[in-house]
Amino acid sequence: IKLLGLYDVVVEKGKSYQDHAGNKRCVELVDAKKEAYQKASAKDKHRIIDELIQDITRGERHARFVKKFDDGIWELAGRAEVVNKLKNRLERHDGTSKKKANPKVQSAHRKQKRLPPIEPVLRHR
Repeated sequence: IKLLGLYDVVVEKGKSYQDHAGNKRCVELVDAKKEAYQKASAKDKHRIIDELIQDITRGERHARFVKKFDDGIWELAGRAEVVNKLKNRLERHDGTSKKKANPKVQSAHRKQKRLPPIEPVLRHR
């Protein structure tokens, strides 16, 4: 990916891309489904996450979930990373508190493995 699109969602830790239009839109969509997610069964939670991914990647905006690697190259984020990001946001009760991170998981994130991407779904007219 050569350029970050306006509605692309940057899958990064921290606040460096929180003002990016795609990330703002993602937060709005996630927050709109948060209450339903928190009350849902495990099966329905998976469905809600899948719906969010579809809502973000389909439509006129053709948004992608992307990640910037240490070499400065943008690539499509892996499905596991995307699901994890959405799940974490959906599980936060007040939008600010986070669970304490597992050090083993943090270590794995630092290595930044390149996972299979979520392909954007394009509608043909």
